[in-house]
Amino acid sequence: MVLALAFGLVVAFAPNAHAQLALDAGPAIGALAPRSVSVWLRVVGIAEGADDAARAANTLRCEVIEHAGTAQERVAAEAHAVATAATDGTMRFDLAGLAEGTAYAYRVRTTADGRVVAQGSFRTPRADAAKACIAFGSCADINDATASTWRAISGERPDALVLIGDTPYIDSTDLAQQRARYRAFATAPDFAALVASTPLYATWDDHDIGRNDTDGRLPGKENARQAFLEYRVNPSAGDGAADGIYTSFRHGPAEVFVLDTRWFAATEPSTQDAGKPTLLGERQWTWLGERLASSTRASGVVLVSGDIHRSRVLTHRTADIAGEDLVEIVTSPLHARAFSSGTIGGPDVAFDKDIARSYLVIDCDASDPAAPKAVVRIKDAAGTTHYERTIALRARVDARK
Repeated sequence: MVLALAFGLVVAFAPNAHAQLALDAGPAIGALAPRSVSVWLRVVGIAEGADDAARAANTLRCEVIEHAGTAQERVAAEAHAVATAATDGTMRFDLAGLAEGTAYAYRVRTTADGRVVAQGSFRTPRADAAKACIAFGSCADINDATASTWRAISGERPDALVLIGDTPYIDSTDLAQQRARYRAFATAPDFAALVASTPLYATWDDHDIGRNDTDGRLPGKENARQAFLEYRVNPSAGDGAADGIYTSFRHGPAEVFVLDTRWFAATEPSTQDAGKPTLLGERQWTWLGERLASSTRASGVVLVSGDIHRSRVLTHRTADIAGEDLVEIVTSPLHARAFSSGTIGGPDVAFDKDIARSYLVIDCDASDPAAPKAVVRIKDAAGTTHYERTIALRARVDARK
């Protein structure tokens, strides 16, 4: 989806034989499901060596706590991870066996001496939840303007936050610069406070994969993927091997497909027109088609995009091939640099405006199975709703049948 602050001082990440693990960024909630959760953080102070003593010094234990602070407090699940310089000190804890619809606390301890280095809280969703609130945004700086947007999103109390690109701006495939920008982004106080308890999902766009208006032929994109996987804890990443970062997640009635529009772009012919280059690539198209076909509880499709530093609502006349026209909501930017130019019009444009510090909230409601709906709101950090629309959803129709 579609320069910000200059790179600050890059400090070499060198382990120390006598160092002690300490929190540097996070914690953050990543993939969250009714019975599982992923917790992310980054530490400094990694001990040197490959012996048992060094491994023990570099190991953290994440505990998920039920009934925290009461006489009934207990550890409901735990997982261990080892900090390494090879992953820039980033750590991911995947915890399962939780109860749905339950409030939990979590804390991360050193195994060496039991010190608590991080803590937070979250609530697992119910698998049968009839409602879900999902926030979306693209194009974020690391400054006070964007911080005000993070605070506004936090006030919405969304069930999940989806970042759809240029979050952060990096404009380099150099691994050290990729990591430095992700670190700076992760340690911005208001962003860190938001994702400590709100599940975060993400994809990239041109500036965060490495260069403005780039495609999948970009040299060094493997470095961008490595940094992304170190700093984002999506449920999955592409085919799980080395291709792309697309993924999906479900929260109650909402299933969100987080696409990768850069990794495969222009690397092969389009599956729809061999004379044109692909955007998603055949592998991702196949994955998306299979997931949509298997989502028997799905009740419609809404497209969300970003990048252009303007907010828009468009109708795509796709009824003849998809069984229904598709609504696209463009949300951009989270920062203050909205573009006053680029206005478009026409019968398929329902809304087009330059809104600084903007974000999108979609409230999905399937409490009435006969009339599922999505309420979309384009808002700004001051709390103003610039656009609101209720989209009636219906069972998806496969026009090929």
